[in-house]
Amino acid sequence: MKYKTTIEIQKPINTVLTKWKAYGELKNWQKGLESVEHIKGRPGETGSKMRLNYRFDNNQHSITESIANANLPEMQHTIYSSKGLRHIKMDTFESIDENSCKWICNNEFVPTNFKMYFLILFMPKTFKKQTLSYMKAFKNYVEKGISIAHETD
Repeated sequence: MKYKTTIEIQKPINTVLTKWKAYGELKNWQKGLESVEHIKGRPGETGSKMRLNYRFDNNQHSITESIANANLPEMQHTIYSSKGLRHIKMDTFESIDENSCKWICNNEFVPTNFKMYFLILFMPKTFKKQTLSYMKAFKNYVEKGISIAHETD
């Protein structure tokens, strides 16, 4: 399944990229994130790997992030791998004017087991909704300083 989401952020592109690349700040806009573990390379650079550990509804979930190509703001190609699923993501940032930019997120979800195949087939809106939720949380964090780090369900 492939789809694209876009959001405008009312801050200069350099401010946006600084926040977006700050792994220590991910908890402020990625709901459920508990910890980030460095595996290899320099975080945010081509060839780096990180393990992102999430908790959703009392379930632990680990995702390995591999950056295939980092050339921001033009693009960052990232592959997220977890049990049953590969998420291939291409992020691009474009300056609109000196005080705003656009974040374009191209997503491809590839199931690696039967269960995820059916989830993607029958619930594609769930994946799109989750992507947009993270993008909106990031926008609110960058523009207004609103963190979701201590939110509970």
